[in-house]
Amino acid sequence: MDAEQGRHRDEETYRGMVQAMAREHGVSERRIKADMYRNIVTRGCGYTDYFRGEYFGASCEQKDTYVTTRSFYRLLAYLNDEGFANVMRDKLLFCDVFRPYLGRDFINLRVASVEEFAHFIAGKASVFAKKEFGFRSMGVEKVDVSGIEGEDAARELYERLRSCGQYLVEETIEQVPEVDELNPGSVASLRVVTLVKDDRAHLLGATLRMNTSEADCTDLHDVLFGMLGADGTFERAPVDGLGRSFEVHPATGKRFDEVRIPGARDAFDLCLRAALEVPQVRYVGWDAAFSRRGSILMEGNAYPSYHLLQFNKLTGRTTGHLKDVADVLGDEMRDIKL
Repeated sequence: MDAEQGRHRDEETYRGMVQAMAREHGVSERRIKADMYRNIVTRGCGYTDYFRGEYFGASCEQKDTYVTTRSFYRLLAYLNDEGFANVMRDKLLFCDVFRPYLGRDFINLRVASVEEFAHFIAGKASVFAKKEFGFRSMGVEKVDVSGIEGEDAARELYERLRSCGQYLVEETIEQVPEVDELNPGSVASLRVVTLVKDDRAHLLGATLRMNTSEADCTDLHDVLFGMLGADGTFERAPVDGLGRSFEVHPATGKRFDEVRIPGARDAFDLCLRAALEVPQVRYVGWDAAFSRRGSILMEGNAYPSYHLLQFNKLTGRTTGHLKDVADVLGDEMRDIKL
């Protein structure tokens, strides 16, 4: 998906959210928009904050517990040292720093030769090529390399990937059967958000993101979200971006109440250990996967989306993510100018 497509999808999402709230509350879309804009001006929230936090009809006390677009960047400025945040933004640097957590091989085409690239893809059916600063699945491509043998055959692909800025090439992740049956088209990513306080990492939430289609990558559209517990079961029925609940996966027919993913606790622990590797970046959203080699890291985000952790229909709570942060930071919250 390119930037223009992403913009159109965001516009569609906005319209869908307004329509969904109007239907649910039995009011006009115009009234929802007016209330939304009032909260944007007075509270600095974005339209996604407004929708997922159920701002329409919420009390001031409830709204005070929510992170907003404005307060989020102030939180990040306090919690994450910008000088170290590039470790998370640069995928090539991230792979070097967190190599022991990846559970898969990779190659850096900025420095690797054609010969080294040919050796890397030899015997593989596919690989994933990524841009080092890509986001929202932009610049990610699954590449069939099954018919490429030898340096001469690999040269054309090598040059194409480099010309597109896709310098990071990784082994394809093989999911455990329980996840592959649930989400066969792509790797279902587990977003785990951690916060470091006094040299201890705290887990603030974990959400499994699953495609509703057979796309190669999971992005922010056509996706379901489910809060995953340490026992590998969903705490509530997963929802889509408009808050609609699903008892059954729409593509695979798998019942969510029958799903039990092995290794959930291991994935949480993996992220908690990783959070202490670069303690200057205290607030991180980790993307983990359930591979056949065990729980592994896919990437870390120093600017993670907080929306899922205060998505009322996903979490079942009426309080927001700011309370989660405050519960960990305690008196330190007074130092943050929100």
